[in-house]
Amino acid sequence: MYTAQNLVNNIKYIAKKKNILIRDILKDCGLSVNAINTISDKKGLSSFSLAKIADYLDCSVDYLLGRTDTPQVVNLPEPLISTLLSEYGKNSDEFISDDFIKEPPKSLIGQKYCFNASDYDKYQHIFDVAYKYTQENNIDILEVTGVDKEKYTDMVEYHSDIIEQIFTGKYYTFRDMSAYNKFCEIYKLYVKAYVQILISDKTE
Repeated sequence: MYTAQNLVNNIKYIAKKKNILIRDILKDCGLSVNAINTISDKKGLSSFSLAKIADYLDCSVDYLLGRTDTPQVVNLPEPLISTLLSEYGKNSDEFISDDFIKEPPKSLIGQKYCFNASDYDKYQHIFDVAYKYTQENNIDILEVTGVDKEKYTDMVEYHSDIIEQIFTGKYYTFRDMSAYNKFCEIYKLYVKAYVQILISDKTE
């Protein structure tokens, strides 16, 4: 939910993660040094100014406003991009296809999204490739992706249905929409198309 204080807190949180001083953000965005105080005093901030800050911090306006708990991933190290791209080339069948998330069978009442248990190792492998690299290179994966190993594995829950199991096997389902949305953010980092987009963006 949006509040003036949450907006200020989110700006400060992202700035701290990126080691940027608030005064530098305001200066580079052409804003008054008192802009943060203006927000805190509930006098508001123009949508144009808010967009400037979001662009500067490389995150969405929605994130700053508290409409989502998933900040955009920033500063993905080039060597990690290369590692992921190389791993995809060597083990493309280990990476889950774009349509692996399915509508659940009717028996899984109340579940929004699911994938077959047979795909769980692939689901885990996506994260493990990046996790191994960050561990070997003293990188905090939580800082890079917004998701650590515990959070990643906790996104899904095991669901076994005896009738469906007979025909199609067991399923893993996402705990809730926030888990699903977070997964989408982390997943797109590790599929080939997105990695190529990241590389092309940096070379243009």
